[in-house]
Amino acid sequence: MEAPDNLSGSYAWCSLLKGREVLWRGARWRVGTGETIKVWDYPWLPSLEHPRILSPIIDGLQDAMVDCLISPTSRSWDRDVLFGYFAPMEADLIVKIPLSPTKVEDKLIWPHVPNGVYTVKSGYRFLVKDKPDPLLYHPSQGENPSIWSCIWRLSVPNKVKNFLWKACKEALPVKKNLVRRKVLEEDVCCHYKLKAEDGYHALWDCSELSAIWETDVMWLFCRSKKFSNFFELARFILENDKQPEQFASITWTIWFRRNQLCTSNKPFPLSQIVSSAKQLLQEFNEVHPAAPVQNYSPQQSRPKWEPPPLSLLKINFDGAVFRETEELMVRCLHPWRRRSSFHHPQTKLKL
Repeated sequence: MEAPDNLSGSYAWCSLLKGREVLWRGARWRVGTGETIKVWDYPWLPSLEHPRILSPIIDGLQDAMVDCLISPTSRSWDRDVLFGYFAPMEADLIVKIPLSPTKVEDKLIWPHVPNGVYTVKSGYRFLVKDKPDPLLYHPSQGENPSIWSCIWRLSVPNKVKNFLWKACKEALPVKKNLVRRKVLEEDVCCHYKLKAEDGYHALWDCSELSAIWETDVMWLFCRSKKFSNFFELARFILENDKQPEQFASITWTIWFRRNQLCTSNKPFPLSQIVSSAKQLLQEFNEVHPAAPVQNYSPQQSRPKWEPPPLSLLKINFDGAVFRETEELMVRCLHPWRRRSSFHHPQTKLKL
């Protein structure tokens, strides 16, 4: 943890040293004897928000260790020293730290998981919570989480959905993100030298794409309405039903053409983007036709016989016609004391 930075080290070693910053920011000291924990420099308070002592450093105690705050005879905190040196809030936190009656070594732990052992997953979650990465989060993305449901419900191939999700998350490998990742040194668009190439510029705002977004009446708002990032653009299109499937297919084709030109010498004219996007949608809809909407009328429930109130007499009857013998048969019945039934004999009538 105290190894000096060495620029001549291997990539793996430099990566380990870089990850050390995460440990220093998130790790906490568990007090044992207190002999190896500095009072003012180390994070040892039981608070995730303020783990270090913020009270002014006392002259002559710059390098004091935590063991000087513990009574050696009773193995308990020296309350007079605590409330004399530190703010009341910090002193109250220190008093709550349990001390072992025996000598236990101080230990550096990771308090963000139950077992106190650091993992890459827990480190990632700590970084996202502590200081969101601009590649993983944008402030406006938390305002309307339903946009993600709208993206996954689009009738487009899954690769287009994933692409649109990455573009909204600013996770595409455009020049601006590659410069942030130390892969490139310049983030200027190769077509429009005055702007940095982010997802919004590469897929919508670049002057090279005006032949796509300004030729169709559907996208006339592209020059009259401005957006600060691709997420706001996608949200506007999804919420206002501006042909979101076609928009997703066109932006995916723009990105596909960009990658083709970078990785191969195959020509891909800009004029073929819209037709290729429409063909992509057509082929998908032929394989995945929309399910027909069926209107189901509720079945009529058969009437259920119920006994009449005590003050009324209810008579039920039924009849049948026998065409062969030209006779009509009628039978009647009514409830008897609401429990049994009294049957009248059947009556036959000649038609």
